[in-house]
Amino acid sequence: MLNRSLRLSLCNRRIPQLAPAPTVLRHVRSHLTKLDRLRAVQAGYAAPKADRAEDGGNSSVLAQDEAADVDAEEFVGDKSSVNKASSGEAGDEGGKLEWYNDSHLLSARIKKLLDRPGGEQEAKELVERHTGASNAVVYGTLMTGLGRRGLYKDVLAYSRKMQKKGLRPTPHAQTAILNSLAQAAFAPGSDATARTNRLAEAREAWENIERPSTIHLNTTLKACLPCVSEGGWDFAWELYRESVPENGHRPSSGVPIVDVYTVTYMLRICAALGGEEGVQHAMKLWDDVMRLDKRGRKLAAKAAQKASSGGADKDITGQERKPTPIFKVDEHLLGALLMCFIRAPGKADVAKCLPIIQEWTGLPIALEHANNGEASPAANTTVEHARQSKTAISTVLLSHLMHVASRLRQPDLALAWFEILVNKRRVVADGDVCNTLVGLLISTGAPEKAWELMTRSVDADVAAEQQVRICAYALSKSDEPDRVQWLKRGLQAIKTAEQRLFNDKLDDVRSAVNVAEIYIALDRPDDAWRILESESASIIETTRHKVERLIIGAGPNVARGAQHVAAVTAKARANGKPLTKVQYCKQVTAFLARNPKQEADLAGRLRALHLMQTLATTRSKQTDEGPSGSGGAQIKLSLTLRRIKEVLGLWDMMAVKLGIPIDSAPGGTATSEDTHGSRFAPSSRANDTIPSHQSRTPTEHASRALKPEQDDSEGFTIVRKADAPAGERWATPTRDSRREAPTARFNGDDRRPAPRGGRGRVAGDGLGSERDSWRKPAPAMKR
Repeated sequence: MLNRSLRLSLCNRRIPQLAPAPTVLRHVRSHLTKLDRLRAVQAGYAAPKADRAEDGGNSSVLAQDEAADVDAEEFVGDKSSVNKASSGEAGDEGGKLEWYNDSHLLSARIKKLLDRPGGEQEAKELVERHTGASNAVVYGTLMTGLGRRGLYKDVLAYSRKMQKKGLRPTPHAQTAILNSLAQAAFAPGSDATARTNRLAEAREAWENIERPSTIHLNTTLKACLPCVSEGGWDFAWELYRESVPENGHRPSSGVPIVDVYTVTYMLRICAALGGEEGVQHAMKLWDDVMRLDKRGRKLAAKAAQKASSGGADKDITGQERKPTPIFKVDEHLLGALLMCFIRAPGKADVAKCLPIIQEWTGLPIALEHANNGEASPAANTTVEHARQSKTAISTVLLSHLMHVASRLRQPDLALAWFEILVNKRRVVADGDVCNTLVGLLISTGAPEKAWELMTRSVDADVAAEQQVRICAYALSKSDEPDRVQWLKRGLQAIKTAEQRLFNDKLDDVRSAVNVAEIYIALDRPDDAWRILESESASIIETTRHKVERLIIGAGPNVARGAQHVAAVTAKARANGKPLTKVQYCKQVTAFLARNPKQEADLAGRLRALHLMQTLATTRSKQTDEGPSGSGGAQIKLSLTLRRIKEVLGLWDMMAVKLGIPIDSAPGGTATSEDTHGSRFAPSSRANDTIPSHQSRTPTEHASRALKPEQDDSEGFTIVRKADAPAGERWATPTRDSRREAPTARFNGDDRRPAPRGGRGRVAGDGLGSERDSWRKPAPAMKR
């Protein structure tokens, strides 16, 4: 056993004539302490032979007082020979793999690799190779770095390996595991079963933490956020109430202290819960926020008073204590609170957030709010000037404020807030802010205000997209004199926006539909079809995949959705206003969507499918009447119509599951044969055709352009010709008026080709389909 003097003599080279052999080096290295080992590594004695300096270990050594500052990360970063050996650039032929017997040095090396781009693969190979030195600290370093890069699948895989080895995760590793479980639950392909499993793993990980910290609590709440319907709400509320008991009581010892991120996650969970229950719990959380904020202000004043007097808060050992984290409301917490009110069921619940907005943002609020749909003139007047804000206002918070004004149906209030925040406080208005504000203005019949607003104080790219939307709506509502002006504006908006929207990257499907509707209003259906056909993959296939995933996720809630639809239908009939086809379609879309943004996206995609189906049907009929050489175009159109029919059939299937009465829609019953399988598609008229484009004046364009019969700012526009009789709409022709699809012959049996999915139903719907009835079994072979 070597004593300390001999160890120090070896490290500080007090015996220069000693030339230890590699076996002696390994023996000495095993008896060195960690600090002495670092000194010896720096001197070149304890390192492997291939990793020593070229002078045979005769390099200079740090002094004893300087050796204490040696850090393993600095050593690994400075040793170029280690990097060369790992990449095959060492002096030996073929290179040598780097090897570490010390887990501390291995952990430092892994951290260095994960700090540079593309080093995760080499770090994983190091851990797999060092089976003996890879302990809980090494795994924790690797999992933390992989989690920061978003590789949550790798983090969960290494977590299972640690369980097999019997290693307890470090606190940093536990944080990485909880973050990875949250990312896995947020993944696009995650269904109800996967989210339930992730929540169970998060609960198990939380119970295995011996001393949970605030970061552990926040990451656990983050994992509960996407699993609200699978039990995440109850688990999150239980964890929160352990740290913040009701009525201001003190929490029990050993529970983590809440901070602003904790309350922000809880408010987001309340927003995901939605409804009256979400608003009620959000108000309870806000009471806790007021109590915590008051306490934080007292602590801040006390700390400022001590700092001004020159005295510092010290503990019993005389060392200065760390300052206590002060709870302070920020824009993220306020935005999460507003989202709870935005998703409230009624306007009365939404209006409860106005005093909070006035107090914390300094914005003016309305004098009174009407409970019915029509607001009084006094409801759109502000009562005071803007005051100083208590918290910073970001673009996201501005978007939430626009949504609040939209739910209250107060465009003047939204314009006042937009003017104060954008023009005076210089808050940047992005596409979401402008989209919400423009939607509010055009839905309340003020397209001129929306157009004027988009010509100033807005980014050029955002303004171009919104101007197309405004023109598409105005052309569907304006009279003859105004229509000519909007046609000119529409042409200019298309020239400005078409290159950015469709030649570079399509922002959303709704922009394509708006441009196509302007082309139809200009009597240019060929250009409208060109726009929609260029984005057919996004309109048809992407919509199919999204709806299929949503149907699978919404499967367990079909019974509850049917009860809600029945209640809405009964209420509408009691008021003497039965629901229309568009309103029933909105019910199905709202049931499938998990949030308002997803609902708006589905509504835009459904609108695009209907418009594309109408144009494709008309072009198919014109191709039938054309020359005989257009068979390829006819087949292509037939395939497009069949694909659209299959996607629209997904809405039909969910309508049947929800028990929607189709016969209550105005204009008679629409069957699947009349509408290519979609009960929400317009009814068929064989005489409706789209006139071909000819050179006409703007006035002639306005007189001959198509006028919508029924429109909604978020729904599908059903169009018909201006001179068509009432009740005649555009839609697909009946089965008899179009060419039948080619059939496949198998053993003398004529059968129609199977739809996409290969089994007579939409792949992955999980709920059955009505398309299985036509599929015949193969005939038995004769002996």
